[in-house]
Amino acid sequence: MLVSNSAVFRRTHDLLELARLIQSLNLPLPVTEDDLSRLNPCAVTLRYADADVVLTIDRDSVRPIVDRVQQWAVELLDVSDEDEMTDS
Repeated sequence: MLVSNSAVFRRTHDLLELARLIQSLNLPLPVTEDDLSRLNPCAVTLRYADADVVLTIDRDSVRPIVDRVQQWAVELLDVSDEDEMTDS
């Protein structure tokens, strides 16, 4: 979403930081900051196997969050694509 809106952002796995950037573009978030806070450690654990991170979320809890984010992105990108086609 940030790339499709030409936002400038640093490379990071911090979902809260990225979410705040999305909000600064006046885009709605499909999930709560609490959901993102619970997902943040997953990025660290998956990328850095030796990191000592305690996960507070399980696979069954993650799936609905991921599904909401994916649907949100598809819907926003589809609208954006339609806008670009009418502008041409």
